Amino acid sequence: MESTPVKLYVDDGSQPSRACMIFCEMNNIPYEKVETRLVKGDNRKEEFLKINPLGQVPAMKHGEFCLREGHAIMKYLHASFDCEDHWYPACIKKRAKVDELLDWYHSVLRQGAAPVVFKTVFSKFFGMKFPEDEIKMHHKILKLSLKNIENIFLKDDFLAGPEICIADLTFYNEILQLKYVEYDLSKYPKLLAWCDRMAAIPEVQKITKVILSFIKAFLDKPKAKI
Repeated sequence: MESTPVKLYVDDGSQPSRACMIFCEMNNIPYEKVETRLVKGDNRKEEFLKINPLGQVPAMKHGEFCLREGHAIMKYLHASFDCEDHWYPACIKKRAKVDELLDWYHSVLRQGAAPVVFKTVFSKFFGMKFPEDEIKMHHKILKLSLKNIENIFLKDDFLAGPEICIADLTFYNEILQLKYVEYDLSKYPKLLAWCDRMAAIPEVQKITKVILSFIKAFLDKPKAKI
């Protein structure tokens, strides 16, 4: 089993960054957190661009090997550090179901949740304004996404079955971000119960502590800088 620590270039405000850190924490993977604040432009510095020329977080360096994209990083870590099978199963059919969730996340859930938060909250800090029709479209996608999670995906305690997988980390951190807009999830009882299960995990609490403090500060003082 691999034992060389990895370097994770992350921003606590980034959903996939948090997912990667939680994965490391829950699997006892030795890692160094390299704080890469997007609002400070750390991702545009020459040193970081050598790790990820695209200038995005999360990014990883393991020895001389560099990798970007949160899902790819978690899959790599799962294989390299001999993690429990349930995270990304060896069974081709079970693994395909996890991949299905990860693909759906990018093509549907993230297309609704991320723009709803950015275009109604963070865009103001950059002097950006988006048409109401555009924001309504993202809300529509988000509503459909949450409905599908409630009625189609959540058939067990976790998204792919009775045990947690990497998709749970990705989905949870995306949905957590909706606290910025105080999104009402009361219509989705199974989703809320799943959120409670995720939030009760000590490693999740540890990694999300920073973003939850950001959200609290924002809601308490709407004009405060995040």
